[in-house]
Amino acid sequence: RQSLYLFRKRNVRLPMMALFDQPDMMTSCAARGQTVHALQALNLINSDKMREFGYQLAQRVVREKSTEAGRLDRLFALTFNRPLTPAERKSTLSYLHSNSAFGENNAGVKSPNGIDQKTFRKWADLCLAVLNMNEFIYER
Repeated sequence: RQSLYLFRKRNVRLPMMALFDQPDMMTSCAARGQTVHALQALNLINSDKMREFGYQLAQRVVREKSTEAGRLDRLFALTFNRPLTPAERKSTLSYLHSNSAFGENNAGVKSPNGIDQKTFRKWADLCLAVLNMNEFIYER
């Protein structure tokens, strides 16, 4: 959605937009091609902008709800507008209770009050994963 409000010059291609099939601004285009490839997914999961979105969503979820179950319910309500399935609840709780954290490399993340930094990193990574799920990216 943010790409709609970008200031664009005709002769300058933005790398991220080129990755997602930005049309050539110099010629007319009757029909746009669509590609799906691994670089798009890697960019969405590794980009600084998407990480920031994950942190912001995690901060909101942690700030609004005090229990794990409440946070999970709020996360899925905000992103998918539906409740979690039992399988989703089980897998997300399993991840949150595991000793490994993908977010170990996110040392600069400031955790909100009342939650330790390692737990918040897990929530931020969970939010990033949810933002990259097909159900969130593609409308039904």
